Amino acid sequence: GVPGGTVVPGVPGGNGAPGLGTSPPAGGLDGALYDDQAFLRTVVDRSEAVVGEQVTVTVYLYVRGSLTSMPMASHEPTTDGFWVHDLLGPTYSSEPTVQVVGSTRFSVYPLRRFAAFPLHAGELSIGAMTINIPRGSPLDIFMGTSTPDLERTGVAVSLTARELPAEGRPADRTEAHVGTLTLSATLDRDQVPTGDAVTLTLTATGTGMLSGLDPGDLVLDGVRVLTPSTDGETTAPGDRVSGTRRFVWLLVPEREGTFVIPAFDVPVFDPGTRTWSLAASAPLTLVAAGNPVAAAGGAEEPDAPEIADGDEAPPEYGP
Repeated sequence: GVPGGTVVPGVPGGNGAPGLGTSPPAGGLDGALYDDQAFLRTVVDRSEAVVGEQVTVTVYLYVRGSLTSMPMASHEPTTDGFWVHDLLGPTYSSEPTVQVVGSTRFSVYPLRRFAAFPLHAGELSIGAMTINIPRGSPLDIFMGTSTPDLERTGVAVSLTARELPAEGRPADRTEAHVGTLTLSATLDRDQVPTGDAVTLTLTATGTGMLSGLDPGDLVLDGVRVLTPSTDGETTAPGDRVSGTRRFVWLLVPEREGTFVIPAFDVPVFDPGTRTWSLAASAPLTLVAAGNPVAAAGGAEEPDAPEIADGDEAPPEYGP
C-alpha cells in the first residue's frame, strides 16, 4: 500500500490530454497527500504553458465507501495570476468512479474542474483546497452519537508559465491571441447621407481566452468613431474554452467621400503546433454623400447601441 501522510509521487510531464472528464487519470497520485480514509487530489493537464494557454485543472475527492452528501468547501483553490472559466457547470453529475490505490478501493468524486489561463510569465500555483466531509446520519445526531466531520486539505500544484516565443511572431506587434481565431467585419450599410450613423461589427470566433482580445483603436479621417460596445458568448465543448466576441462601433461620416475601413488583424499563436499566424478581416468601404446637416442648437451625439455584455464572469476561486 501507500504510506499515510506522505505526498505520493506522480508521473513526470503531466497527466494526459485535455478534457479529463469526471474519471481521474490512471497513474501516480501526484497532487495528493495520501490518507487511507479520504484525501484530495489536484490534477493539471500540463505543468508548463505559455501565457494565455489553457491549463485544465480538476480537484478530486478520494473517499472510502461513499458520501451521504457532498462536502462543503471551507477554502477554494486559489488561482492568483490566472483567468479562470468553470468547466463543471451547476448540473454536473456527482456520481463517483472507483479507483484502487494500493489494495484499497476509493470512490472518486470530481469536486472542481476549471480552465486556467496564465496572465503572466513565471512560477504560478493552483492553491490547495480544504473541505469538510460530513459523516454519520440524522439518527446519529438525534441519539447524540454523531461522528465528527472529516476535514481534508489538498496540496498546491505548481505550473511554469513562459513568454510567447519570439520566433515567427509578426514584427512590431505586442498584442496576440493564443489558440485559434477568425475575424469578420461587416457594415449594416455601405452608403449613407453625410452625418448619418453606420454600425460596424467585428466578430471574433475561436478557441482560447477571447475575453482578452483587443482589436486596437479605429481612427478614420473624416469619420467620427464612437467607443465600441462589446458582447459575446463563452462555451467549453470537450473542456476546451471557445466562443465568440463582438465589437460594435457607430461611425458618423462628417463629410462626403469614400472611406476605407482597414482590415483588423491580430497575431495568433497556436500552442498545439507552436506556430504563428495572422487572423485578419477584409477591408470595407463606406460611401457618404451630400453636405453635412448643420447642427441646430448643438445636435446630440447618437447613442451607442445597447448591447448586453453576455460574457460569463469567471468564477472566483480562492480569497
